[in-house]
Amino acid sequence: MKWYYLPFIFIFLSFSLPTINFSSDMYCWTVWSNAFFEHGFVKGYEISGCNYLPLYMYVLKIYGWYNGSVEEIGRNINYLKLFTLVFDVLTIYLLINLLVKFNISPYKSFLVLFNIAFLYNSIIWGQVDSIFTFFGLASILFALNKKVLWSIIFLVLALNAKLQAIIFIPIVVIVLLPAVFENPRSLINGLIGGLIIQIVILLPFLLENKSDLVLKVAFGSVGYYPVVSMNAFNFWYLIMDGNLREVSDEILFYGIKYKTWGLILFFLFSFISLLPLLLSTLNIIIEKKEKSMEYYKIVFLAAAAIPLVFFYFNTEMHERYSHAMIIFIGFYALISSNYLTYFLLSAGYFLNMEKVLTFLSLKNYNTIIFDVSFISLLFLVGLISIQFQLYSNITGNELSFLKKIKLKLRYS
Repeated sequence: MKWYYLPFIFIFLSFSLPTINFSSDMYCWTVWSNAFFEHGFVKGYEISGCNYLPLYMYVLKIYGWYNGSVEEIGRNINYLKLFTLVFDVLTIYLLINLLVKFNISPYKSFLVLFNIAFLYNSIIWGQVDSIFTFFGLASILFALNKKVLWSIIFLVLALNAKLQAIIFIPIVVIVLLPAVFENPRSLINGLIGGLIIQIVILLPFLLENKSDLVLKVAFGSVGYYPVVSMNAFNFWYLIMDGNLREVSDEILFYGIKYKTWGLILFFLFSFISLLPLLLSTLNIIIEKKEKSMEYYKIVFLAAAAIPLVFFYFNTEMHERYSHAMIIFIGFYALISSNYLTYFLLSAGYFLNMEKVLTFLSLKNYNTIIFDVSFISLLFLVGLISIQFQLYSNITGNELSFLKKIKLKLRYS
């Protein structure tokens, strides 16, 4: 048994689909789908104020066509969650394949599949972060298997699902290095394949000379909400008081905007998080080694760290922007049997989402476990734990590799 139970679990979750959702996001899906239904795809994209990249908009177009009327589009909007749930199930399928590869019981995947923090975004909130996360995960797994063409194609799909997937680029680039060094032509083929996929996605806009619409969405996503936080209980809630949705990120601190401070911290901690991965990858190239389970652990730790530091230090972050972190730290937990960080970050993500949506209608939203500073601390402890494990996973081979480089530089 590998994956055969997944269709039954999908059916079970489909019949258990909560009717509660985040109304603002579902309203956007309804308005955009109505616009595509009544005015066509490109024109609807233009007049509806759409601020998402095209991939999921095609889904809304098909959804509107299937329902056949504006009334039915609005009435059935909650069922859009099922499309995103497909990508949750596909993510678990990839996890099962990885577990089997390392002779680990596929039933351990239940620890991710039935984690409320994993499912909350899709089947409760009604958002679509699972889609770009799946494509990003698939891109990294293809890179690990030296499938350069497919890795780049899935990375392009991730970017077209949400521009936030840009955070996966340095991870994919580093992991692809051994394959590219081994066969440089594979990079050219991969870039051509990625370009073809991008042209296909943009074809309706290109045919109507409206590609600027997509560019406006891409570039306009930066600074769209110029506040310190859009309900992300991150670093800023640890050092500031009050409702940070009402605090501009253009305010200066020691002559530098909050927004710029966030970017500085993001890039700094991204470098710290990616350094062990880079060193391990260079060691594989120079020593001509195969990728071991230890290397996979470093990849998944780094892939969890990057969305976490993106969410934790940048301004303008939404509560759900750490979603990808849960997938990668979950993969790491199952192949390493180290679960503490996974549970900490799952708790932080769930508490952040539940504090905003209050889906469970609890009576203790004013207690310490839902305190914004406490939630921020959970993320911080999780981040520190990831860094500790990342640098603990650098083996003696990587350290000896650094010594060799140091000696070569000294005598050159």
